[in-house]
Amino acid sequence: MQAIASEFNYSETTFVLPPRDAGNDAQVRIFTVNREIPFAGHPIVGTAFVLATQAKTPPARLKFEEGAGIVPVEIVLEAGRVAGAELTAPQPLRKLAQFSAGQAAVCLSLSAADVRTDRHPPQSRPSGCRSWWWRSARREALRRARPGCRGLRPHFTPRR
Repeated sequence: MQAIASEFNYSETTFVLPPRDAGNDAQVRIFTVNREIPFAGHPIVGTAFVLATQAKTPPARLKFEEGAGIVPVEIVLEAGRVAGAELTAPQPLRKLAQFSAGQAAVCLSLSAADVRTDRHPPQSRPSGCRSWWWRSARREALRRARPGCRGLRPHFTPRR
């Protein structure tokens, strides 16, 4: 599966396997070009959409077994046809680390004034892959943002 995902070169590739537990619909494994990841929302929504459109009668819900846990996906129907899918994450979103506006700004080649902190500070969160969440003070700052590896490295280096 890893070799195929690497060859496809998509951001994520899903593989649908028979479920381990008959109470679920499928085991879904997700790979990036470099590794398997336990969960990612967009590829799961797409996988559910495709499976539902291929069914003789579209299901109201699918349950996927993933590395992060069981993922229920509601199938959205319009006029009896599959129109979308909505998932429930297998685990609550949690914070791994928080950063100051200044730390975030250095990582993005911006100034601290460009990073908004009134609702939440910049933070690292697991969402399949560890990601970094921050709010921009202005849309214009998004256009100027340039991630810099030196600024990010201390926050994303794997722990040993």
